[in-house]
Amino acid sequence: MTTSTNCSRHSPRTIGAKRRSTPNDRSPDAQVRANWIQLFETTPDLAVEFSRTTIDGDTAWIALRMHGAQTDEKLDVRGVAIKGISGKRIQWGRIYLEPVQQSVDVTWEDIYAGQGDG
Repeated sequence: MTTSTNCSRHSPRTIGAKRRSTPNDRSPDAQVRANWIQLFETTPDLAVEFSRTTIDGDTAWIALRMHGAQTDEKLDVRGVAIKGISGKRIQWGRIYLEPVQQSVDVTWEDIYAGQGDG
């Protein structure tokens, strides 16, 4: 089962709002917030699909796909988000994403047969 959400209804300015940053803030939190703001602002129809989720102790693993029409190109990435949970709150997180390779002339059969190599 895949769960999907349209992210365009969320304000990018609320990400990381818990921690106030100054214009000269060069902390990792400020950079993460800036990256998310840029993603939301350049991908107004951003959608995220969560295809699998598993929780092991205080760690959650979420397989996901993010896609949408950016201002200059199409966004289509897949990967995994790993989140550390304490109580009912996310304490830390890592997201690993890779672009989906678009190819109309290579089938799964070609890839499994080794013929899909460039």
